[in-house]
Parts: sequence; C-alpha cells; structure tokens
Amino acid sequence: MKKSEISKKTEELEEVPVVDYSNLPDEFKNEFLNEKPYVIEKFSKLSWDGKQFSIRIPKEITDEMDITKRNQIKFKMTKARPGMDEKNVLEISLVIVDGS
Repeated sequence: MKKSEISKKTEELEEVPVVDYSNLPDEFKNEFLNEKPYVIEKFSKLSWDGKQFSIRIPKEITDEMDITKRNQIKFKMTKARPGMDEKNVLEISLVIVDGS
C-alpha cells in the first residue's frame, strides 16, 4: 500500500472505531486489559511569600495534562463538624479552561 493511499484512508476515518474486547481470550484479557493504569506520583514543596503559598507542578505532569497558565486550580475544604470524630478534608483539582 502506498503512503498516499494510507493517508487517504486516515483522512476518511472520522472516528476511532469502538473495539469490543469481550471476545478476547482470557489470557489476553488478563495480560493486557487488567493492567494497572500508568500513574505519576510526585511530591512538591510549598513555598510561602508572606501572603500566600505557592507550589510548582512537576513538568512531567504538566506535559501529560497539557496544563497552561489559563488553567485553574479548585480548592474545596470540608471542615470537621464540632464534637464529631472527623478531620478537615482538602480536595484539590485541576480545572481545564477552554482556550477557544
């Protein structure tokens, strides 16, 4: 097959076809489909400028997540109820801001 034929077929393909993995033999399912996902876990120190904390996000994570200056970080703190055996909980999540 020529390169031009391959590129034409690639252009014609609008969506990636849905693949049905249910018919795979068990040895393939166990070997390929049940693998643990790729996880990047990094630690970063907080810095204090006298008014607020700052944090640096590791480059490997920013590259994988396509993080730019337009994105935002959402902080959600749930305070423990008085008299209950609970702790404060902090959730931090990335908010993707569409650049269009």
